Amino acid sequence: MTDMALTVLDTTGIQEYIFGSNRLRENVVASYLVECATGTWVAETLPQPHNLTADLHVRDEAPLEAQTDRQAEVIYRGGGNVVILFRSHNPHQDALTLARETVGKLSRILLERAPGLHLAAAHAPFTWSQDAIGGENGVYVRVMQHLAQTKQRRRSSLGLTGQSVTLTCRSTGLPAVDHDPEEPTRPVSAAVAAKVDPDRRDEADARLKDLLSKAKINDETIEKYAFSRDFDDLGRAKGEISYIAVVHADANNMGQRFEAVLGKYVQARDNRRCVNALRNLSNSLNTAGATALQTTVRRMMDAFKEEHFQTFCTGLPTRRTRDGQRKPVLPFRPLVFGGDDVTFVCDGRLGLTLAATYLEQFRQAAQKLSDGKQAYACAGIAIVKTHYPFARAYALCDDLCSSAKRFVRDIFPSGDGVALDWYFATTGITADLDDLRERYYQVPGIPSQNDQPEMGYLDMRPVVLDGPGWRTWHNFDQTVQTLLYAEAWRERRNKVIALREALRDGGAETERFRVMYGVDNLPRLDYVADHTYRRTGWIGDRCAYFDAIEALDCYLPLTVRPLVPEEVSP
Repeated sequence: MTDMALTVLDTTGIQEYIFGSNRLRENVVASYLVECATGTWVAETLPQPHNLTADLHVRDEAPLEAQTDRQAEVIYRGGGNVVILFRSHNPHQDALTLARETVGKLSRILLERAPGLHLAAAHAPFTWSQDAIGGENGVYVRVMQHLAQTKQRRRSSLGLTGQSVTLTCRSTGLPAVDHDPEEPTRPVSAAVAAKVDPDRRDEADARLKDLLSKAKINDETIEKYAFSRDFDDLGRAKGEISYIAVVHADANNMGQRFEAVLGKYVQARDNRRCVNALRNLSNSLNTAGATALQTTVRRMMDAFKEEHFQTFCTGLPTRRTRDGQRKPVLPFRPLVFGGDDVTFVCDGRLGLTLAATYLEQFRQAAQKLSDGKQAYACAGIAIVKTHYPFARAYALCDDLCSSAKRFVRDIFPSGDGVALDWYFATTGITADLDDLRERYYQVPGIPSQNDQPEMGYLDMRPVVLDGPGWRTWHNFDQTVQTLLYAEAWRERRNKVIALREALRDGGAETERFRVMYGVDNLPRLDYVADHTYRRTGWIGDRCAYFDAIEALDCYLPLTVRPLVPEEVSP
Protein backbone atom coordinates (compact mmCIF):
# COMPACT_ATOMS: atom_id res chain seq x y z
CA MET A 1 0.00 0.00 0.00
CA THR A 2 1.28 3.49 -0.85
CA ASP A 3 1.91 5.66 2.19
CA MET A 4 3.06 8.88 0.54
CA ALA A 5 2.08 11.21 -2.29
CA LEU A 6 4.30 13.68 -4.10
CA THR A 7 2.40 16.74 -5.36
CA VAL A 8 3.55 19.50 -7.69
CA LEU A 9 1.62 22.76 -8.00
CA ASP A 10 2.21 25.12 -10.90
CA THR A 11 0.55 28.47 -11.49
CA THR A 12 -0.07 28.49 -15.25
CA GLY A 13 -0.22 31.48 -17.54
CA ILE A 14 1.40 33.76 -14.98
CA GLN A 15 3.13 35.90 -17.63
CA GLU A 16 -0.20 36.89 -19.13
CA TYR A 17 -1.73 37.24 -15.68
CA ILE A 18 1.01 39.55 -14.36
CA PHE A 19 2.09 41.45 -17.47
CA GLY A 20 -1.13 41.57 -19.47
CA SER A 21 -2.18 44.98 -18.17
CA ASN A 22 -0.80 48.40 -19.09
CA ARG A 23 -1.49 49.61 -15.55
CA LEU A 24 1.44 49.18 -13.20
CA ARG A 25 -0.71 48.98 -10.07
CA GLU A 26 -2.51 45.97 -11.58
CA ASN A 27 0.79 44.30 -12.51
CA VAL A 28 2.11 44.84 -8.99
CA VAL A 29 -0.92 43.31 -7.29
CA ALA A 30 -1.10 40.45 -9.83
CA SER A 31 2.49 39.54 -8.99
CA TYR A 32 1.65 39.67 -5.29
CA LEU A 33 -1.36 37.38 -5.81
CA VAL A 34 0.88 34.83 -7.59
CA GLU A 35 3.19 34.96 -4.57
CA CYS A 36 0.19 34.36 -2.31
CA ALA A 37 -0.96 31.43 -4.45
CA THR A 38 2.38 29.67 -4.04
CA GLY A 39 3.06 30.78 -0.48
CA THR A 40 0.58 32.30 1.94
CA TRP A 41 -2.45 30.41 0.66
CA VAL A 42 -0.54 27.14 0.42
CA ALA A 43 0.41 27.53 4.07
CA GLU A 44 -3.24 28.27 4.85
CA THR A 45 -4.53 25.09 3.19
CA LEU A 46 -1.85 22.58 4.23
CA PRO A 47 -2.79 20.31 7.14
CA GLN A 48 -1.21 21.59 10.35
CA PRO A 49 1.53 21.38 11.44
CA HIS A 50 3.80 21.90 8.40
CA ASN A 51 7.23 23.33 7.66
CA LEU A 52 6.38 26.68 6.05
CA THR A 53 7.29 29.56 8.33
CA ALA A 54 5.30 32.77 8.74
CA ASP A 55 7.67 34.48 6.26
CA LEU A 56 7.21 31.51 3.90
CA HIS A 57 10.68 30.08 4.39
CA VAL A 58 10.81 26.32 3.86
CA ARG A 59 12.23 24.87 7.06
CA ASP A 60 14.41 21.77 7.11
CA GLU A 61 12.80 19.95 10.01
CA ALA A 62 12.52 16.40 11.26
CA PRO A 63 11.65 13.96 8.44
CA LEU A 64 7.99 13.57 7.56
CA GLU A 65 8.35 9.79 7.35
CA ALA A 66 9.39 9.68 11.01
CA GLN A 67 6.66 12.02 12.31
CA THR A 68 3.40 10.97 13.90
CA ASP A 69 1.68 14.37 13.90
CA ARG A 70 2.61 15.95 10.56
CA GLN A 71 0.91 15.12 7.29
CA ALA A 72 2.57 17.56 4.87
CA GLU A 73 6.11 18.69 4.11
CA VAL A 74 6.99 21.34 1.52
CA ILE A 75 10.13 20.27 -0.31
CA TYR A 76 10.63 23.61 -2.04
CA ARG A 77 8.81 26.55 -3.57
CA GLY A 78 9.94 28.98 -6.22
CA GLY A 79 9.39 30.08 -9.79
CA GLY A 80 5.64 29.69 -9.47
CA ASN A 81 5.99 26.04 -8.38
CA VAL A 82 5.51 24.24 -5.08
CA VAL A 83 6.56 20.63 -4.43
CA ILE A 84 4.93 18.94 -1.44
CA LEU A 85 5.06 15.54 0.28
CA PHE A 86 1.83 14.25 1.82
CA ARG A 87 1.33 11.48 4.36
CA SER A 88 -2.03 10.58 5.88
CA HIS A 89 -2.50 9.34 9.44
CA ASN A 90 -6.19 8.70 8.88
CA PRO A 91 -6.86 4.98 8.28
CA HIS A 92 -9.84 5.95 6.12
CA GLN A 93 -7.93 8.44 3.96
CA ASP A 94 -4.77 7.73 1.98
CA ALA A 95 -2.10 10.31 1.13
CA LEU A 96 -3.38 10.80 -2.42
CA THR A 97 -6.87 11.70 -1.17
CA LEU A 98 -5.38 14.13 1.35
CA ALA A 99 -3.30 15.76 -1.40
CA ARG A 100 -6.30 16.16 -3.69
CA GLU A 101 -8.43 17.64 -0.91
CA THR A 102 -5.70 20.15 -0.08
CA VAL A 103 -5.38 21.21 -3.73
CA GLY A 104 -9.17 21.52 -3.90
CA LYS A 105 -9.14 23.96 -0.96
CA LEU A 106 -6.36 25.97 -2.60
CA SER A 107 -8.25 26.05 -5.92
CA ARG A 108 -11.32 27.38 -4.16
CA ILE A 109 -9.26 30.16 -2.57
CA LEU A 110 -7.87 31.13 -5.98
CA LEU A 111 -11.36 31.32 -7.45
CA GLU A 112 -12.48 33.61 -4.63
CA ARG A 113 -9.41 35.78 -4.12
CA ALA A 114 -7.60 35.74 -7.49
CA PRO A 115 -10.04 35.05 -10.34
CA GLY A 116 -8.19 34.44 -13.60
CA LEU A 117 -5.14 32.89 -11.93
CA HIS A 118 -5.03 29.21 -12.83
CA LEU A 119 -3.43 26.31 -10.99
CA ALA A 120 -2.24 23.00 -12.40
CA ALA A 121 -1.52 20.08 -10.08
CA ALA A 122 -0.11 16.60 -10.45
CA HIS A 123 0.11 13.81 -7.85
CA ALA A 124 2.14 10.64 -7.66
CA PRO A 125 1.35 8.13 -4.88
CA PHE A 126 4.29 5.96 -3.83
CA THR A 127 5.72 3.84 -1.06
CA TRP A 128 8.50 5.62 0.78
CA SER A 129 10.52 2.52 1.61
CA GLN A 130 10.27 1.03 -1.88
CA ASP A 131 10.03 3.78 -4.53
CA ALA A 132 12.90 6.14 -5.23
CA ILE A 133 12.12 9.84 -5.58
CA GLY A 134 15.28 10.47 -7.63
CA GLY A 135 16.61 8.82 -10.76
CA GLU A 136 15.49 8.85 -14.39
CA ASN A 137 12.40 6.78 -13.57
CA GLY A 138 11.87 8.12 -10.07
CA VAL A 139 8.73 9.53 -8.53
CA TYR A 140 9.82 13.14 -9.13
CA VAL A 141 10.30 12.62 -12.87
CA ARG A 142 6.97 10.81 -13.13
CA VAL A 143 5.03 13.55 -11.40
CA MET A 144 6.66 16.23 -13.58
CA GLN A 145 5.70 14.28 -16.69
CA HIS A 146 2.16 14.02 -15.36
CA LEU A 147 2.14 17.78 -14.71
CA ALA A 148 3.23 18.48 -18.30
CA GLN A 149 0.42 16.28 -19.62
CA THR A 150 -2.08 17.98 -17.31
CA LYS A 151 -1.08 21.43 -18.58
CA GLN A 152 -1.40 20.30 -22.20
CA ARG A 153 -4.90 18.93 -21.59
CA ARG A 154 -6.07 22.02 -19.72
CA ARG A 155 -8.83 23.81 -21.53
CA SER A 156 -8.40 27.48 -22.17
CA SER A 157 -10.70 29.55 -20.00
CA LEU A 158 -12.39 32.52 -21.62
CA GLY A 159 -14.32 33.46 -18.52
CA LEU A 160 -18.06 33.51 -18.02
CA THR A 161 -19.91 35.50 -20.62
CA GLY A 162 -22.64 37.91 -19.70
CA GLN A 163 -26.34 37.25 -19.69
CA SER A 164 -29.18 39.71 -20.14
CA VAL A 165 -27.96 43.29 -19.61
CA THR A 166 -24.36 43.50 -18.44
CA LEU A 167 -21.65 46.12 -18.17
CA THR A 168 -18.39 45.18 -19.83
CA CYS A 169 -14.94 45.40 -18.25
CA ARG A 170 -12.81 47.74 -20.34
CA SER A 171 -9.65 45.71 -19.74
CA THR A 172 -10.85 42.13 -20.33
CA GLY A 173 -14.14 42.44 -22.18
CA LEU A 174 -15.75 40.19 -19.57
CA PRO A 175 -18.83 41.13 -17.54
CA ALA A 176 -18.03 43.72 -14.90
CA VAL A 177 -18.69 42.89 -11.28
CA ASP A 178 -17.47 46.11 -9.66
CA HIS A 179 -15.88 49.49 -10.29
CA ASP A 180 -12.25 50.51 -9.86
CA PRO A 181 -11.96 52.16 -6.40
CA GLU A 182 -9.63 54.82 -7.82
CA GLU A 183 -11.63 55.31 -11.04
CA PRO A 184 -15.30 54.98 -10.06
CA THR A 185 -16.47 55.27 -13.67
CA ARG A 186 -14.33 52.33 -14.80
CA PRO A 187 -16.16 48.96 -14.61
CA VAL A 188 -13.94 45.94 -13.91
CA SER A 189 -14.32 42.17 -14.15
CA ALA A 190 -13.70 39.84 -11.22
CA ALA A 191 -10.10 39.23 -12.32
CA VAL A 192 -9.31 42.94 -12.54
CA ALA A 193 -11.24 43.72 -9.34
CA ALA A 194 -8.80 41.50 -7.42
CA LYS A 195 -5.87 43.37 -8.95
CA VAL A 196 -7.19 46.83 -8.03
CA ASP A 197 -8.13 45.88 -4.46
CA PRO A 198 -6.59 48.63 -2.26
CA ASP A 199 -5.90 46.17 0.57
CA ARG A 200 -3.97 43.83 -1.73
CA ARG A 201 -2.07 46.80 -3.15
CA ASP A 202 -1.05 47.88 0.34
CA GLU A 203 0.08 44.32 1.09
CA ALA A 204 2.18 44.36 -2.09
CA ASP A 205 3.73 47.67 -1.00
CA ALA A 206 4.47 46.16 2.41
CA ARG A 207 6.24 43.26 0.72
CA LEU A 208 8.44 45.71 -1.21
CA LYS A 209 9.16 47.68 1.95
CA ASP A 210 10.20 44.45 3.66
CA LEU A 211 12.61 43.80 0.77
CA LEU A 212 14.14 47.25 1.16
CA SER A 213 14.48 46.88 4.93
CA LYS A 214 16.44 43.67 4.41
CA ALA A 215 18.66 45.52 1.95
CA LYS A 216 20.15 47.38 4.93
CA ILE A 217 18.84 50.69 3.68
CA ASN A 218 18.31 53.27 6.36
CA ASP A 219 14.62 53.37 7.35
CA GLU A 220 14.70 57.15 7.12
CA THR A 221 15.87 56.87 3.51
CA ILE A 222 13.06 54.44 2.66
CA GLU A 223 10.48 56.76 4.17
CA LYS A 224 11.59 59.57 1.86
CA TYR A 225 10.08 57.79 -1.14
CA ALA A 226 6.66 56.71 -2.32
CA PHE A 227 6.32 53.47 -4.29
CA SER A 228 5.37 53.72 -7.95
CA ARG A 229 1.88 52.61 -8.95
CA ASP A 230 1.78 53.98 -12.47
CA PHE A 231 4.20 53.72 -15.38
CA ASP A 232 4.03 57.50 -15.66
CA ASP A 233 5.80 57.60 -12.29
CA LEU A 234 8.81 55.89 -13.89
CA GLY A 235 10.93 57.87 -16.30
CA ARG A 236 8.60 60.83 -16.49
CA ALA A 237 10.55 63.98 -17.31
CA LYS A 238 8.71 67.25 -17.86
CA GLY A 239 8.66 68.30 -21.48
CA GLU A 240 10.46 65.17 -22.69
CA ILE A 241 9.46 61.78 -24.08
CA SER A 242 9.52 59.32 -21.21
CA TYR A 243 11.01 55.84 -21.28
CA ILE A 244 10.86 52.94 -18.88
CA ALA A 245 13.07 49.86 -18.78
CA VAL A 246 11.65 46.38 -18.33
CA VAL A 247 14.35 44.03 -17.05
CA HIS A 248 14.11 40.26 -16.88
CA ALA A 249 17.01 38.22 -15.46
CA ASP A 250 17.13 34.45 -15.13
CA ALA A 251 19.70 32.01 -13.75
CA ASN A 252 21.51 29.75 -16.22
CA ASN A 253 20.97 25.99 -16.44
CA MET A 254 19.22 25.60 -13.09
CA GLY A 255 16.96 22.87 -14.47
CA GLN A 256 20.04 20.80 -15.19
CA ARG A 257 21.33 21.46 -11.67
CA PHE A 258 18.13 20.05 -10.15
CA GLU A 259 18.28 17.07 -12.51
CA ALA A 260 21.84 16.43 -11.35
CA VAL A 261 20.65 16.32 -7.74
CA LEU A 262 17.95 13.80 -8.66
CA GLY A 263 20.52 11.73 -10.52
CA LYS A 264 22.62 11.30 -7.36
CA TYR A 265 19.87 9.60 -5.37
CA VAL A 266 18.42 6.68 -7.31
CA GLN A 267 17.54 4.30 -4.47
CA ALA A 268 14.55 4.41 -2.13
CA ARG A 269 16.92 4.43 0.85
CA ASP A 270 18.23 7.79 -0.45
CA ASN A 271 14.82 9.48 -0.43
CA ARG A 272 15.45 11.66 2.60
CA ARG A 273 18.82 12.81 1.30
CA CYS A 274 17.21 13.55 -2.08
CA VAL A 275 14.45 15.64 -0.49
CA ASN A 276 16.92 17.59 1.64
CA ALA A 277 19.27 18.19 -1.31
CA LEU A 278 16.43 19.55 -3.48
CA ARG A 279 15.27 21.83 -0.68
CA ASN A 280 18.77 23.08 0.08
CA LEU A 281 19.47 23.88 -3.56
CA SER A 282 16.18 25.76 -3.90
CA ASN A 283 16.71 27.68 -0.65
CA SER A 284 20.28 28.66 -1.52
CA LEU A 285 19.17 29.80 -4.97
CA ASN A 286 16.30 31.85 -3.57
CA THR A 287 18.62 33.44 -1.01
CA ALA A 288 21.15 34.38 -3.72
CA GLY A 289 18.45 36.00 -5.87
CA ALA A 290 16.97 37.95 -2.97
CA THR A 291 20.41 39.10 -1.78
CA ALA A 292 21.37 40.24 -5.28
CA LEU A 293 18.20 42.29 -5.67
CA GLN A 294 18.55 43.84 -2.22
CA THR A 295 22.15 44.81 -2.89
CA THR A 296 21.19 46.28 -6.27
CA VAL A 297 18.54 48.46 -4.65
CA ARG A 298 20.99 49.59 -2.00
CA ARG A 299 23.59 50.46 -4.65
CA MET A 300 20.98 52.46 -6.54
CA MET A 301 19.88 54.44 -3.49
CA ASP A 302 23.49 55.09 -2.49
CA ALA A 303 24.11 56.44 -6.00
CA PHE A 304 21.30 58.96 -5.56
CA LYS A 305 23.65 60.86 -3.25
CA GLU A 306 26.29 61.26 -5.99
CA GLU A 307 26.73 64.54 -7.83
CA HIS A 308 25.83 63.21 -11.28
CA PHE A 309 22.45 62.04 -9.91
CA GLN A 310 21.32 65.36 -8.46
CA THR A 311 19.43 66.57 -11.52
CA PHE A 312 17.85 63.13 -11.90
CA CYS A 313 16.67 63.02 -8.28
CA THR A 314 15.26 66.54 -8.25
CA GLY A 315 13.25 65.70 -11.37
CA LEU A 316 11.54 62.65 -9.91
CA PRO A 317 7.71 62.72 -10.02
CA THR A 318 5.96 63.05 -6.67
CA ARG A 319 2.87 61.38 -5.25
CA ARG A 320 0.77 62.07 -2.20
CA THR A 321 0.83 59.14 0.23
CA ARG A 322 -1.88 58.07 2.66
CA ASP A 323 -0.32 60.12 5.45
CA GLY A 324 -0.89 63.25 3.37
CA GLN A 325 2.76 63.87 2.51
CA ARG A 326 3.95 64.41 -1.05
CA LYS A 327 7.05 62.32 -1.70
CA PRO A 328 9.27 61.61 -4.70
CA VAL A 329 8.47 58.27 -6.33
CA LEU A 330 11.17 55.61 -6.18
CA PRO A 331 12.10 55.06 -9.87
CA PHE A 332 12.23 51.29 -9.46
CA ARG A 333 9.59 48.61 -8.94
CA PRO A 334 10.28 44.85 -8.80
CA LEU A 335 7.38 42.75 -10.06
CA VAL A 336 8.71 39.19 -9.82
CA PHE A 337 11.37 38.41 -7.23
CA GLY A 338 12.29 35.87 -4.61
CA GLY A 339 13.53 33.02 -6.82
CA ASP A 340 16.10 32.35 -9.52
CA ASP A 341 14.52 34.94 -11.82
CA VAL A 342 13.61 38.56 -11.33
CA THR A 343 11.61 41.09 -13.33
CA PHE A 344 11.58 44.77 -12.51
CA VAL A 345 10.63 48.05 -14.14
CA CYS A 346 12.50 51.29 -13.63
CA ASP A 347 13.30 54.65 -15.14
CA GLY A 348 14.63 54.00 -18.65
CA ARG A 349 17.91 55.74 -17.81
CA LEU A 350 18.63 53.19 -15.08
CA GLY A 351 17.68 50.01 -16.91
CA LEU A 352 21.06 49.00 -18.31
CA THR A 353 23.14 49.91 -15.28
CA LEU A 354 20.73 48.26 -12.81
CA ALA A 355 20.60 45.08 -14.91
CA ALA A 356 24.40 44.87 -15.01
CA THR A 357 24.58 45.57 -11.28
CA TYR A 358 22.06 42.84 -10.51
CA LEU A 359 23.94 40.27 -12.62
CA GLU A 360 27.20 41.06 -10.86
CA GLN A 361 25.58 40.93 -7.43
CA PHE A 362 23.89 37.62 -8.26
CA ARG A 363 27.21 36.16 -9.34
CA GLN A 364 28.75 37.19 -6.03
CA ALA A 365 25.79 36.01 -3.93
CA ALA A 366 25.70 32.64 -5.73
CA GLN A 367 29.40 31.86 -5.57
CA LYS A 368 28.62 28.51 -3.99
CA LEU A 369 25.12 27.11 -3.81
CA SER A 370 24.27 24.03 -1.77
CA ASP A 371 25.40 21.71 -4.60
CA GLY A 372 28.90 23.19 -4.34
CA LYS A 373 28.80 25.08 -7.63
CA GLN A 374 28.51 28.74 -8.58
CA ALA A 375 25.42 30.07 -10.33
CA TYR A 376 25.28 32.67 -13.09
CA ALA A 377 22.45 34.62 -14.71
CA CYS A 378 21.67 36.52 -17.90
CA ALA A 379 19.35 39.45 -18.48
CA GLY A 380 17.30 41.11 -21.18
CA ILE A 381 16.38 44.79 -21.06
CA ALA A 382 13.64 46.38 -23.15
CA ILE A 383 13.69 50.18 -23.03
CA VAL A 384 10.33 51.40 -24.27
CA LYS A 385 8.10 54.45 -24.20
CA THR A 386 5.98 54.76 -21.09
CA HIS A 387 2.75 53.70 -22.80
CA TYR A 388 4.24 50.95 -24.96
CA PRO A 389 2.14 47.73 -24.64
CA PHE A 390 3.53 46.21 -21.48
CA ALA A 391 2.91 42.58 -22.44
CA ARG A 392 4.94 43.15 -25.60
CA ALA A 393 7.70 44.89 -23.64
CA TYR A 394 7.97 41.88 -21.32
CA ALA A 395 7.97 39.44 -24.24
CA LEU A 396 10.77 41.48 -25.82
CA CYS A 397 12.97 41.45 -22.73
CA ASP A 398 12.31 37.70 -22.34
CA ASP A 399 13.56 37.18 -25.92
CA LEU A 400 16.58 39.37 -25.14
CA CYS A 401 17.36 37.27 -22.07
CA SER A 402 17.27 34.13 -24.23
CA SER A 403 19.57 35.86 -26.73
CA ALA A 404 22.04 36.63 -23.93
CA LYS A 405 21.96 33.00 -22.81
CA ARG A 406 22.71 31.77 -26.33
CA PHE A 407 25.67 34.17 -26.48
CA VAL A 408 26.99 32.76 -23.20
CA ARG A 409 26.74 29.20 -24.54
CA ASP A 410 28.67 30.24 -27.66
CA ILE A 411 31.52 31.59 -25.53
CA PHE A 412 31.31 29.30 -22.50
CA PRO A 413 30.06 25.81 -23.53
CA SER A 414 29.38 25.05 -19.86
CA GLY A 415 27.02 28.01 -19.64
CA ASP A 416 29.08 29.42 -16.77
CA GLY A 417 29.01 33.05 -17.80
CA VAL A 418 27.05 36.29 -17.48
CA ALA A 419 25.65 38.28 -20.39
CA LEU A 420 23.03 40.89 -21.10
CA ASP A 421 21.22 42.05 -24.20
CA TRP A 422 19.01 45.08 -24.74
CA TYR A 423 16.87 46.89 -27.27
CA PHE A 424 15.62 50.46 -27.54
CA ALA A 425 12.03 50.36 -28.80
CA THR A 426 11.80 54.00 -29.80
CA THR A 427 8.91 53.36 -32.21
CA GLY A 428 5.61 51.54 -31.83
CA ILE A 429 6.67 48.80 -34.24
CA THR A 430 6.24 45.33 -32.75
CA ALA A 431 8.11 42.58 -34.55
CA ASP A 432 10.33 39.60 -33.87
CA LEU A 433 13.67 40.54 -32.28
CA ASP A 434 15.68 39.07 -35.15
CA ASP A 435 13.56 40.97 -37.67
CA LEU A 436 14.04 44.23 -35.77
CA ARG A 437 17.78 43.83 -35.70
CA GLU A 438 17.97 42.86 -39.34
CA ARG A 439 15.95 45.94 -40.25
CA TYR A 440 17.72 48.53 -38.08
CA TYR A 441 21.19 47.20 -37.23
CA GLN A 442 22.48 45.52 -40.37
CA VAL A 443 24.24 47.44 -43.14
CA PRO A 444 25.02 45.98 -46.55
CA GLY A 445 28.78 46.34 -46.53
CA ILE A 446 31.91 47.70 -44.86
CA PRO A 447 33.89 49.41 -47.65
CA SER A 448 37.18 49.73 -45.76
CA GLN A 449 37.64 46.00 -45.27
CA ASN A 450 39.45 44.84 -48.41
CA ASP A 451 36.65 46.41 -50.45
CA GLN A 452 34.57 43.29 -49.94
CA PRO A 453 30.86 44.18 -49.60
CA GLU A 454 29.98 42.01 -46.62
CA MET A 455 27.13 42.33 -44.14
CA GLY A 456 28.01 44.51 -41.20
CA TYR A 457 26.37 44.68 -37.77
CA LEU A 458 26.02 48.02 -36.06
CA ASP A 459 25.42 46.52 -32.62
CA MET A 460 27.94 44.76 -30.41
CA ARG A 461 25.13 43.20 -28.35
CA PRO A 462 24.79 40.84 -26.56
CA VAL A 463 27.76 41.51 -24.28
CA VAL A 464 29.28 39.44 -21.51
CA LEU A 465 29.76 41.06 -18.15
CA ASP A 466 33.43 40.20 -18.42
CA GLY A 467 35.38 37.50 -20.15
CA PRO A 468 37.19 36.79 -23.42
CA GLY A 469 36.81 39.07 -26.40
CA TRP A 470 35.97 42.74 -26.70
CA ARG A 471 32.15 42.51 -26.59
CA THR A 472 32.00 43.18 -22.87
CA TRP A 473 29.91 45.33 -20.56
CA HIS A 474 33.14 47.00 -19.40
CA ASN A 475 33.91 48.26 -22.91
CA PHE A 476 30.35 49.44 -23.50
CA ASP A 477 30.14 51.29 -20.17
CA GLN A 478 33.59 52.80 -20.59
CA THR A 479 32.74 54.09 -24.07
CA VAL A 480 29.41 55.58 -23.00
CA GLN A 481 31.02 57.36 -20.08
CA THR A 482 33.78 58.71 -22.31
CA LEU A 483 31.18 60.17 -24.67
CA LEU A 484 29.16 61.52 -21.74
CA TYR A 485 31.90 63.04 -19.60
CA ALA A 486 35.14 63.45 -21.57
CA GLU A 487 35.92 67.03 -22.54
CA ALA A 488 36.34 66.14 -26.22
CA TRP A 489 32.81 64.70 -26.49
CA ARG A 490 30.45 65.98 -23.83
CA GLU A 491 27.90 68.54 -24.94
CA ARG A 492 29.03 68.13 -28.56
CA ARG A 493 25.83 66.71 -29.90
CA ASN A 494 26.49 67.46 -33.58
CA LYS A 495 29.85 65.74 -33.39
CA VAL A 496 28.37 62.59 -31.89
CA ILE A 497 25.54 62.49 -34.45
CA ALA A 498 28.08 62.89 -37.25
CA LEU A 499 30.07 59.96 -35.86
CA ARG A 500 26.93 57.83 -35.71
CA GLU A 501 26.10 58.49 -39.35
CA ALA A 502 29.71 57.88 -40.42
CA LEU A 503 29.75 54.52 -38.65
CA ARG A 504 26.69 53.47 -40.65
CA ASP A 505 28.68 53.93 -43.85
CA GLY A 506 31.71 51.93 -42.76
CA GLY A 507 35.34 52.49 -41.85
CA ALA A 508 36.37 54.74 -44.74
CA GLU A 509 33.62 57.23 -43.94
CA THR A 510 34.56 57.08 -40.25
CA GLU A 511 38.15 57.99 -41.10
CA ARG A 512 36.88 61.01 -43.08
CA PHE A 513 34.84 61.99 -40.01
CA ARG A 514 38.00 61.96 -37.88
CA VAL A 515 39.82 64.23 -40.31
CA MET A 516 36.88 66.64 -40.53
CA TYR A 517 36.48 66.93 -36.74
CA GLY A 518 40.16 66.66 -35.83
CA VAL A 519 39.79 63.44 -33.90
CA ASP A 520 43.08 61.54 -33.69
CA ASN A 521 41.57 58.33 -32.32
CA LEU A 522 38.17 57.10 -31.20
CA PRO A 523 37.78 56.00 -27.54
CA ARG A 524 39.96 53.10 -26.49
CA LEU A 525 38.58 49.63 -25.76
CA ASP A 526 40.15 46.91 -23.67
CA TYR A 527 41.01 43.39 -24.85
CA VAL A 528 41.58 44.41 -28.50
CA ALA A 529 45.02 43.67 -29.91
CA ASP A 530 44.62 45.39 -33.29
CA HIS A 531 43.90 49.08 -32.74
CA THR A 532 42.74 49.79 -36.29
CA TYR A 533 39.23 50.14 -34.84
CA ARG A 534 40.21 53.48 -33.30
CA ARG A 535 40.43 54.85 -36.83
CA THR A 536 37.66 52.92 -38.58
CA GLY A 537 35.18 52.32 -35.72
CA TRP A 538 34.78 48.66 -36.74
CA ILE A 539 36.17 45.38 -35.41
CA GLY A 540 35.66 42.74 -38.06
CA ASP A 541 32.01 42.85 -39.08
CA ARG A 542 30.90 44.59 -35.84
CA CYS A 543 30.70 48.29 -35.08
CA ALA A 544 32.46 49.12 -31.82
CA TYR A 545 30.68 52.39 -30.98
CA PHE A 546 27.12 52.47 -32.32
CA ASP A 547 25.57 50.91 -29.19
CA ALA A 548 27.26 53.45 -26.94
CA ILE A 549 26.06 56.39 -29.05
CA GLU A 550 22.51 55.03 -29.13
CA ALA A 551 22.47 54.74 -25.32
CA LEU A 552 23.68 58.27 -24.57
CA ASP A 553 20.27 59.79 -23.98
CA CYS A 554 19.06 56.88 -21.89
CA TYR A 555 21.99 55.91 -19.68
CA LEU A 556 22.92 56.99 -16.19
CA PRO A 557 25.72 54.97 -14.55
CA LEU A 558 25.61 54.26 -10.84
CA THR A 559 29.34 54.98 -10.63
CA VAL A 560 31.36 57.37 -12.80
CA ARG A 561 34.54 55.69 -14.01
CA PRO A 562 37.94 57.40 -14.01
CA LEU A 563 38.29 58.31 -17.69
CA VAL A 564 41.11 56.98 -19.84
CA PRO A 565 42.76 60.00 -21.55
CA GLU A 566 41.79 59.94 -25.19
CA GLU A 567 45.00 61.51 -26.36
CA VAL A 568 47.16 58.64 -25.06
CA SER A 569 48.12 56.36 -27.94
CA PRO A 570 47.49 52.62 -27.43
